[in-house]
Amino acid sequence: MALSHLLQKTHLFAGIDLASLAPLESFTQRLVFEPGYNESLLVISAQESSGPDLYLVLDGTITLDQQTEGNGLAPNQAIASLEEELFGEISWLLQRPRLSDLYTHSRAVLLRIDGQKFNQWLADHPEVAATVWQRIARTLANRLTCTFQENQTHKQMAKLFNF
Repeated sequence: MALSHLLQKTHLFAGIDLASLAPLESFTQRLVFEPGYNESLLVISAQESSGPDLYLVLDGTITLDQQTEGNGLAPNQAIASLEEELFGEISWLLQRPRLSDLYTHSRAVLLRIDGQKFNQWLADHPEVAATVWQRIARTLANRLTCTFQENQTHKQMAKLFNF
């Protein structure tokens, strides 16, 4: 199956015509990770990251490194799955290095989109850029809402146990 067909099946690009998505194929890569039984595989190394790219999860779940500290996220917290397929958008938007190593503990299939070329694609395709930006903003808003709710739950638990 062509990459543009896979892209069209994602939430980020759903409903966008194949002709508009076709240029993405030249700078989108399909990645497959298959860890063995009871093992995890490094998906993205924060230190060795190739740059601020975007990732879409086609299958599986991506989690943070167990030793990750100082980024406000819990170790082994699922950050991307089929329900929330996009990740890497903060590094891409802010043009900064990644903060965490990312792993998968099960089979995972991802699409990696070159961040710099994606910026140019958005500029060259204004007819779909607004839709893509809205979906990225919605993803960020959902994560912010979830983080706020988790913080409220932690505060309530702390009061309950007198921490």
